[in-house]
Amino acid sequence: MDWVDDMDGENVKNKLRVVSQARALLADSQTEAPGEIVLFPPGRVTTTKTAPFMVDEPAARRVIASFSRLGRDIVIDYDHATFLGEARYLGAAPAAGWIRGLRWDPAAGLLARVDWTARAKGLIEAREYRYHSPAMFLDEADRLQEIVAGALTNNPATHDALPLVASRILASREAEEAAGENKGDRMQAIAQVLGLGPEAGLDAILAAVNEGIRNAQKMVAEEMTKVAGGLKIPGLG
Repeated sequence: MDWVDDMDGENVKNKLRVVSQARALLADSQTEAPGEIVLFPPGRVTTTKTAPFMVDEPAARRVIASFSRLGRDIVIDYDHATFLGEARYLGAAPAAGWIRGLRWDPAAGLLARVDWTARAKGLIEAREYRYHSPAMFLDEADRLQEIVAGALTNNPATHDALPLVASRILASREAEEAAGENKGDRMQAIAQVLGLGPEAGLDAILAAVNEGIRNAQKMVAEEMTKVAGGLKIPGLG
């Protein structure tokens, strides 16, 4: 699919719609709690609580090194109760799971290997919790520096956050090979939405989704800059 063409408002909407449809198909294709999740996709990440920040291989290496130095698993709780304490849970902040490993994938981003508790696994598979929310530190250049905790949530701060059940597909390199016929049909449907051929594999689909998100965001920013007429408006770069 050619993402570099005319940038009229309707075209931007159509491209965002294509990406949204692909993400919905991905999210609907699994219900099992993932053993590996996408903490952050590669590239520029925007949230409702921080300045935009960069997630790339150098940043990921630093995060992974910090995790190795920590020498213990990182907690994933419910709704960031670890930081809310008595105000929300009367001093109790039970774990939903534990981050036991981190790795970098150029196509998918920063991935975490997670060991869920039985309770959390049931809540995820029942879709009572659909998203996760990492708590992190950024450096002075607004690059990801450290992951300090995570949380199951239904209101993630990260824009374009992936549902947990979609993370299972994006994080697993063996997902396509281990899939049954039904999943193969869904993968072909995703490829069709993205304008790829029916033979497209997981890597090609993942790359197209990530490219679509990045380019659609870029086009929206450029359109807004045109509307602003060169004025420096907060939030538009």
